[in-house]
Amino acid sequence: MEWHIITSSKGGVGKTILSLMLLTYYLKDNNTRSTFAIDLNGMNSDFQKLISAGGEKQNLETLIEAGCGEKRFDLVCYKVDFCDMKYILAWPQDPFKMLCGADEFFNFLCKIKDSVPAIAKKFQLQPGTVIVDTNFHFCNVFSDDSEVYGRFDIFQNQDEQFFVWFIWVFRQLDNLLNLLSLERGFILEDGNGNVADERLRQIAETMQSCVNDQCINPFVHVFNTTTVIRASRAANLFQQIFPRDSEVPELRNLRDQPAGQMIDFQGLLENFEKLKPDKKDVYVQDIHDNRVFLDLLGKYADEYKSCPRNVVPITHHLKVLESYTEGTYSRSDELINWFYKESVYKNFETSFKRLLDAHRSVVNN
Repeated sequence: MEWHIITSSKGGVGKTILSLMLLTYYLKDNNTRSTFAIDLNGMNSDFQKLISAGGEKQNLETLIEAGCGEKRFDLVCYKVDFCDMKYILAWPQDPFKMLCGADEFFNFLCKIKDSVPAIAKKFQLQPGTVIVDTNFHFCNVFSDDSEVYGRFDIFQNQDEQFFVWFIWVFRQLDNLLNLLSLERGFILEDGNGNVADERLRQIAETMQSCVNDQCINPFVHVFNTTTVIRASRAANLFQQIFPRDSEVPELRNLRDQPAGQMIDFQGLLENFEKLKPDKKDVYVQDIHDNRVFLDLLGKYADEYKSCPRNVVPITHHLKVLESYTEGTYSRSDELINWFYKESVYKNFETSFKRLLDAHRSVVNN
């Protein structure tokens, strides 16, 4: 199966929209396999609400009992049937329970895998793709200890291919590259970034070496229009930088470059390090310096003349996606059909197909 795990370091950065784009791809462009969509945000289950509106809901029941030790983490599952679109949807039975730590999350993934035969029999759909919209920080569900991965054979099974989607945010890049950060927490002795961001670096490097049996890098770098500018006290900063319902030129230029080799976490940071401006030339009071990393992405495209296959720029900002609700469409198939025609999805589709080609070429060889 193909596993898509959507993560970031904060909320409101586009995890649900990214999950919706992945579901749209597998329902509209590659519907030879069934999709199992899981919304782990029990308290604010936007993904579940968006993709369960209307349609025939079949066999509503608690089907998967996952947990670690004595802790239970059960999922409610059902089949959504829109005639031309059929998929399985699940979310936590108890919205107040959360998975804590890599051991619990990995055990949860194994329980999902073990439940596939029962799911296929119950719903008459054979899942070939799993999309997990998490509500967790990347560092909460992955580990920097290689022995933890070794305890779960799901990561060494070549039949299970993992894509770990990480949505970058301005503050993380700022801390890791030590560019604009003026307000730091705990500084390491070498002065490079704070403890939390250095831990992110360590976990990413370990995960990359332990998942997918080291065949191919599972890490997917996502740069979204809403996360590559610096947070500001000015409420209208975003509107000053990005026109509504428009394509962001720097992200479009990066996407339009020829497909390059996959790049790991550290390699991408090292390339950014070579391109970053001198700190003395950056003044955060200037609105243009709030978009310094957007400019950095533009320089990346111009300098390297390629876009790594596991870098996915979300090139469009749509006003309707700022405040989406499940009430926008009375039926989820209408939402998916609308989304499928939008430029934001079409451009994502281009990047995603390049990523899939890279993964599948390794698997087939």
